[in-house]
Amino acid sequence: MALDDLIARLRERAADSNRRVDVRQDVFSAQVMSMNLGSLLGMLGGAAADLKRVVADNQAGRVDPVLVTKADRIAGDMSTPFETTLPPPAEPAALEQTEAELGFSLPPVLRRVYLEVADGGFGPGGGLMQISGAAAAHARLRTGAELPRGRTWPERLVPIVGVDPGYECVDASSPEGGIVAWDPDGLGEFSGEKAWNRSFSEVSPSVEAWLEEWVGGKTRAEEDQDFMRQMMVDEARRSRAYFGAMTPEERAAYGFPEVGWEYQIADGLGMEEDEER
Repeated sequence: MALDDLIARLRERAADSNRRVDVRQDVFSAQVMSMNLGSLLGMLGGAAADLKRVVADNQAGRVDPVLVTKADRIAGDMSTPFETTLPPPAEPAALEQTEAELGFSLPPVLRRVYLEVADGGFGPGGGLMQISGAAAAHARLRTGAELPRGRTWPERLVPIVGVDPGYECVDASSPEGGIVAWDPDGLGEFSGEKAWNRSFSEVSPSVEAWLEEWVGGKTRAEEDQDFMRQMMVDEARRSRAYFGAMTPEERAAYGFPEVGWEYQIADGLGMEEDEER
């Protein structure tokens, strides 16, 4: 698609909070991520104390309504998507400052995305980082502190999407900006060059192709819904095949009429037009 069309479609999807990213963070996870170390340790200590109370109550055959209420609230937070606000587009001066800190320019398409759509908060996975966050992650990796000994982070490989435990990065050594995934899972302090090289893999040959695929794709929630619906359709078809092998008298024993019994199974879910005819 034309680049202007891609930018327009990115804006449209980014404006939809339900489709802004592939995987939406839940309220509970967002609260945990916002805690400082002291608050996090305090929460873990409280959870340990609650667990001991639950065990003691179970052994005594009683239920603590306070703990039940707390558990229900946590369960609700874990199943409730965290509402986010889409950042405004990056300011040209801020983007230029970031590129000055990096020591090189970002690929033209990625620059337009940051300048014309938003400064992160949308896109594949959990969404693009803010441009300042991407530069900070790049600078941190370039120190080598998080890498195996003797390994050097590629100078023009900039993390732009966090993917636990690694990143999806843009290769700014080419104008197209290929997308490269870095997966450090399995790397150790003394991992050799072969293991280091295997931790990188190409995701897409260009930023443009990467975003085209994303903007025309589905979120994780939409994929899960499609999967569940297909499972229901498959089960309905299996049920119709099972009852279809019976005689009308046998189906009647299950409460099915002689004509139209097919439509009573899952309300006709998954019936094709030829089956209906």
